[in-house]
Amino acid sequence: MPMFGGSKRPKLDGLTKDEEKRRDALNPEVLRRAGEGGVAGQGPAALAVLKERTEAEPGEFLWACLLGWQLMSMHRFTGAIDAFAEATKRDASDVRGYYGAGAAHFEAAQAKNDRGPATPADVAPEGLTVDNLYHEALRYFRAALDQTTEKDERTTLTEAAAAAERAVARKAGRL
Repeated sequence: MPMFGGSKRPKLDGLTKDEEKRRDALNPEVLRRAGEGGVAGQGPAALAVLKERTEAEPGEFLWACLLGWQLMSMHRFTGAIDAFAEATKRDASDVRGYYGAGAAHFEAAQAKNDRGPATPADVAPEGLTVDNLYHEALRYFRAALDQTTEKDERTTLTEAAAAAERAVARKAGRL
């Protein structure tokens, strides 16, 4: 998982102090499930715990968002896209869900661009082309920009949107 911010307003890929405590409360269960798998088993164990929490608490933004970042760290961008889309449904005012969805679409596009038709379905959605994925990333980054007036967030989101625009232009042969 990414490094998390500790301020009242977290970074785009971060958590508030309260959210950190709630996330950290899951650690004993993750470690128990990882068992003999040790560190290698922690990712799949965290994924299972977060999926269960997401399903058990259908109105809770945090679990869907954390599930998205966990899937991103495992390079399973298709699932991350779904998790972040769910996070935006659960709290349409939280910019972090839109940022995560944009990042997941962008990474899926990059992976599909690099691997071509051999890209596994859990890495990039089968029904979307590289262009579609870049356009979706751009759409989510712009939606996030519409949600915030915070200077640092706007800078990060503007840079992310510009990267998606450049990727679209490259694919179209304009760069």
